[in-house]
Amino acid sequence: GEKSKEELINSGINKNNIVVTGPSIYDEIIKYKTVKERENTVALMTSGFYIYGLTKENTYFNYVKKFLDEISNLNLKVTIKLHPEEQKFIEKYEKIAKNYPNVEKITATSNREELYKIMAESSIIINFGSSISLEAIILDKPVINILGLHNSQIYDFKIVIDRLKSSKAFVTIDKDDDLKETIKKLLDNKKIQGDLYKERKKFIKESCYKIDGKSSERIINLIQNLIAWINNQN
Repeated sequence: GEKSKEELINSGINKNNIVVTGPSIYDEIIKYKTVKERENTVALMTSGFYIYGLTKENTYFNYVKKFLDEISNLNLKVTIKLHPEEQKFIEKYEKIAKNYPNVEKITATSNREELYKIMAESSIIINFGSSISLEAIILDKPVINILGLHNSQIYDFKIVIDRLKSSKAFVTIDKDDDLKETIKKLLDNKKIQGDLYKERKKFIKESCYKIDGKSSERIINLIQNLIAWINNQN
C-alpha cells in the first residue's frame, strides 16, 4: 500500500520506479469475507515462542491457561489455532483444553483456506503479536494483540510488533493485563467497535492498497506492459 511506497521512497527508491499493486498473497482471502460469523466465538492464534527459546515453555503455557481462564469466564466458545511448527506440541494444548469445555477445536493446520474459515467464523481474533493480525482485519475482525510473551529483538519479530503497536486498528494489551475486560469492551462498547472499524479500513488502505482478489492480475499486467515497453525500445 501507500505506506510501503512511502517507506521505499524514504529508503532512496525513485518514486517513478514504484507501482502499488496490493498484496497478491491475500487474493484468496476475499471469498471468506462473506462467511457467516458464529456469535460469541473467539479464535486464539498461538505462536511457538518457546520452540525458539524466546521464552520458557512452562511460562508460555501458564499464560495460555490464564487467557483461557479469562475467556471461559465470559462463556465464549474457543477455537485454538496453533502455529504450524507447534504441531508436535498439540498434545500439550489438548491436555490443557480438557479443563475448558468451551474449547471446541484445536488445530495446527497450515492450510490457508482452513485458517481463513476459522477467522471468518469468529467474533474476535486473539493473537500474540503476529502478522496474522493483518489477515484478521482484512476479514474485518476485531483483533486483540497480546504482547510481552517474549523479549526478542529479532528483526522480523520487532518490525511486526512495532507496526502493531503504532496502529489503532488493533487492541494491544500486555500479557498481564485483564483480557476478560478487554473482550467485554469489544463485544459491548459500540463506540470502540465503530472506532476500530474505521481504523481497520484506514490500515488496509495504507498497508494493502486494495483487497479485491485482483492483485496478481495487476502484477501480471504490469510485467506484460514492462516487457512490451522493453521490446519497443529495441
